[in-house]
Amino acid sequence: MSFSSGYSSASSIVSRSSGGANSGTLTDTFDISALGVLGPVVTLTPNVVTLAAGSSQSIAITLGDTAWLPPTTANFDVQAISRGNPAARARASAQVAIPAQRRVALYGVPQVIVAPTLPATRSFGVQLGNTGNAEDAYTLAIESTSGDITASLRAADGTPVQLLKPWRLPGNAT
Repeated sequence: MSFSSGYSSASSIVSRSSGGANSGTLTDTFDISALGVLGPVVTLTPNVVTLAAGSSQSIAITLGDTAWLPPTTANFDVQAISRGNPAARARASAQVAIPAQRRVALYGVPQVIVAPTLPATRSFGVQLGNTGNAEDAYTLAIESTSGDITASLRAADGTPVQLLKPWRLPGNAT
């Protein structure tokens, strides 16, 4: 089994293909698998191929979500193992550029507040989450309210403020 490489740098979700060829003298079936750091998010289609001697077949390679990795370059290998002779193996490597991904989530703590009678005053906190993979800075401000609702923003010490900044968080952190 030999591979022809069709790999190139890619972003978070990508599809590529690689060709697998049987360089032996008999028809054989090969199990195809992805290895390395990205192995768990690589899908190979098909993941089993039966090839006549000298024939080849394309294998689709799809890279899933990589937001859990910091911005970096990561590798994975595609490996084929013969079912007829497990010592007959071939491997190809790919290098993927993982870009910085900026994502944010903001939650009220608690998420639901019940006011049994009106007018009422309720306090709640907010939890900011950097759901991207790179450090980022945030500013928290109340932009508007509607109806009979009023709102104010307070710093951790209770002092009223117009906005809170900078609020820095590493990637994948709250």
